[in-house]
Amino acid sequence: MHYNDIPKRVRRYLTTTRRQFNRLPHQAQKILLDAAWREYARERRDRVVESIPVDDSSFTIRLSKHRRSTTLRGRSYPWKSLVLTIDLGGYIITEDNLQSFAEYMDLIRDAYTDNGYTPYQYTFFGGGYVFNTRPNASDVILRLTDKLDEYEESFVLSTAIIRLRKGRTSRTLDQGLVAGYGEGIPRSLGNGFWALSLTKSRTKCILNAYVSWMLYRSVTLDEVIMGDFTEYNKLKDQCNTHLPVGLLSIADIQEMTPHEYRVIYQVDSLDDITPEDTVESCMYLYARNHVELVIHEQYLHDTTVVQLAKLAGTTFLHVIDPKTPKTDLVDIIVADVESYREELSNKSHRHVPYLVGVYSETLGFKAFRGEDSVIRCLDYLTGLSGDNVIWFHNGGRYDTHLFLGPIMDICNGDLMNPLQILDVNGKLVQVRLETINGSLTIRDSCSIIPGSLARLAADFGCTNKLDDVDILNVTREDLMNSPKILEYNQVDCIALYEVLTKYQDSTLKVLGSNPLHHVSASSFAKTLFYSTYYNVRKYPLYRLSQTVHEFISRGYQGGRCEVFKRGKFREDTRIVPYDFTSMYPAAGKKKVPYGKPKYVSNLEYISSLAMDAYLEDNPGFYEVTVVHTPRDKLPLHGVYQDCRYIFPYITNSGGHVIFSEELRKGLSIGYTYVLHQGYTQPLAPICRKFFKDLFAVKKQASAEGHKAQEYTAKITVNAAYGFFGFNAYDRPVLRAYGKSMEAHLEALADNGQVHYREEGNGFLAYERTNVPLEDINVAVAAAITSYARMTLWELLQDIKDHGGILYYCDTDSVYSNIDIAKHPVLGPKWCGNNGGKDLGGLKRELADDEYISKACFVGCKTYGYITMEDVPNPKPKYVVKSKGTDHIKPLGKRMHGESKEEYTRREKAKQKEYKTMYKAISGLLDGPCEFKSSSIVVSRMHKVTKDMDIVDKTITKTIHGVYTKGIIHEDGTVTPLDLSPEHPVEW
Repeated sequence: MHYNDIPKRVRRYLTTTRRQFNRLPHQAQKILLDAAWREYARERRDRVVESIPVDDSSFTIRLSKHRRSTTLRGRSYPWKSLVLTIDLGGYIITEDNLQSFAEYMDLIRDAYTDNGYTPYQYTFFGGGYVFNTRPNASDVILRLTDKLDEYEESFVLSTAIIRLRKGRTSRTLDQGLVAGYGEGIPRSLGNGFWALSLTKSRTKCILNAYVSWMLYRSVTLDEVIMGDFTEYNKLKDQCNTHLPVGLLSIADIQEMTPHEYRVIYQVDSLDDITPEDTVESCMYLYARNHVELVIHEQYLHDTTVVQLAKLAGTTFLHVIDPKTPKTDLVDIIVADVESYREELSNKSHRHVPYLVGVYSETLGFKAFRGEDSVIRCLDYLTGLSGDNVIWFHNGGRYDTHLFLGPIMDICNGDLMNPLQILDVNGKLVQVRLETINGSLTIRDSCSIIPGSLARLAADFGCTNKLDDVDILNVTREDLMNSPKILEYNQVDCIALYEVLTKYQDSTLKVLGSNPLHHVSASSFAKTLFYSTYYNVRKYPLYRLSQTVHEFISRGYQGGRCEVFKRGKFREDTRIVPYDFTSMYPAAGKKKVPYGKPKYVSNLEYISSLAMDAYLEDNPGFYEVTVVHTPRDKLPLHGVYQDCRYIFPYITNSGGHVIFSEELRKGLSIGYTYVLHQGYTQPLAPICRKFFKDLFAVKKQASAEGHKAQEYTAKITVNAAYGFFGFNAYDRPVLRAYGKSMEAHLEALADNGQVHYREEGNGFLAYERTNVPLEDINVAVAAAITSYARMTLWELLQDIKDHGGILYYCDTDSVYSNIDIAKHPVLGPKWCGNNGGKDLGGLKRELADDEYISKACFVGCKTYGYITMEDVPNPKPKYVVKSKGTDHIKPLGKRMHGESKEEYTRREKAKQKEYKTMYKAISGLLDGPCEFKSSSIVVSRMHKVTKDMDIVDKTITKTIHGVYTKGIIHEDGTVTPLDLSPEHPVEW
């Protein structure tokens, strides 16, 4: 197109000179010309001109009404359609009557909008064409002016249609869509389409997308992508003056500036979108609580596309800042719920709360009994002044769920998010409610200090739970009236209060930070590391981008669990179990990644001979093809196949992401690889002092008999590596929304993004979203777990190399016929001089004169054994592990204050249960067996329930005892599977 081809009346609305316009690409010229035509039409509509009035005497108008229905997730929403068909009788459009005709259309439109109808489209028929416009005079003038130019100053229209609607449709729902958080990194969607996000956002991502689209249409987005945000910020500031504070919806943008838009929820929907569509309409791409703008590189300069690709390769968001430890004491308030088990059937019961106790040192003990106990307790707690935290032990899986419904009944439904819910894998770790006098926060003490309350109270030397009350089968009348049940609840509350008080005091004393300011042990460990041990100047950690996080996460796997000899084994073989002392903290002392990740690709040229040196100089995580696995060694690398983590012989299999140190280990034992791409980072022992100090505190406290301090250090050190690997992306969470968010929820539900239901003054929704965490780094966690698996592999291989027989392993433990501590070679190497009690040492699980005389290994986490002592007339002891059944909990050590006789009685009773279970587990080797499995089920949103009930169920499971992680031979020996292109998985 040439500048001279444009009508003179339109040229003056172009924002470029003649020379600039002629040099632009065709697509850019089209955008500018469309904008000029619109501006011309707008000004023409607004100016007062002598226009020939429309003679509508020959027009006929037909009115038709239709009832429609939109089906959203099985629910039907009625809406009405109003269609006005105007027979124009061959009306001739000219320059003289164009404006009057456009205004006439608006006049007819306005006559039918008083009854709640909204116009959404004009349609015109004439000259063999059918074309649509938006329902306003400006668009009519624009489109008909085009036709006048095409038909040389006159154009005949035969019919015009005005369409209006009233009620709920997917289009009206989309306007209610709200989004906020975004990382500000563009990403390619394929076929030239891009999801554009240029700035980090917590509340304004919809505005960012709209502003980007406006610049995209005016051919000035290139400058922004290249780094000049002057026009972007100017336009955004102008918009902000007309918009509300906080999270924005599409309706907010529409109210400010009506515009054509479309919301895309699935990238697959791009198949029916053309590059031109991205210019004509603002294409919002919604994904996980974030909105991006869809653009096409056809409308960008080549250099801009190159810059987009560069921005998409951003590997980090920001450096993680150090934290400040919180040392002030917390006023502790605890609570406990006792429920009546209302029988639904002979195998299930609904838990109905009839007693709630609350205790603190200042408030004393308060009890609320009756069917409305939760409501009256909540009324009492919300009446307390200030910001109060209430602790329930195991509340995240029980008590908090009972409170959630009543809390929704009293929350402020006018707020966008009336409750702040922290949901981790179905566990309500925290629920926070703003009250008139401050705030009420409910937390689960089991997340900060795991373990049964009885065991914790015993270990901490606190008030013991009453053991003469069968609280599981208590009657409704006793819950309402019995003094003994009231005492039971009060003792539980006091015990939890004392445990938390001692935990707070001991942790402050030994670690200098208060864990009760945090929601979990992992959260506390994270703050402790970043406040005391993190050297941000020397060894900075970065918050990785989603692309890098997801790449490295492919190499972040769990522990190794395998059966090496399957079957029953009797007295002819002595089996001895060993496990590592704090295996993961020990692995955390080694060198782990830090600093900015650097992307490297096209590495296929690196030969096997040069690979080790390259990986030593460029450590990190790499995507590789495993070409060959040595058959004279145990497999080193794990692979997820069909929900199983297996360790097969791998041949010519690609797509594996592996830590560089694990690759170097593989090279040393005969593996061969082809490197493809990866992210490289320097390594340093940045966590060594952290893990070493925590273990030293634990060891010293144990030696001095300080149970509380020992428990404090143990909990913290065991939770200390997992926080690095927390997955912040695409997480299923439970959220509370206010009444104003119904359109937002319907828009998401309509597109399969959320399940929700009305609850109290708002809605509870179960959705998948991204969580805005700023201090995680999966590379550290992935390296630590890789080191741990390498350590276990080396132990397993050592046992084989020294003639031992392997039976079973699980993460940090191994069962073999070698008594490792007594072995002349393996003992010094693995157990050291302290019997394996040092950090990372290998220790004997049984007493020195005790061994396994009989065993049955069925599958992963399904086994049993009998131990004997090397003494005259030894008494057998049974131990059973059975995942997915009501397996018996270990007896544990003698509780505080428990006599030896009492402990012996409990032990005898437990052994009878173990003996019965051992026979059942052994029977799995001969065929399927039935086991009882009891569980407490909390209503979850994805189960589409209508209430918040808690139900316990007892079901009978048929367990087949099949082991599929290897090839089982006639003598019970298990050999690894083969994994190759020809054999994806063989067994």
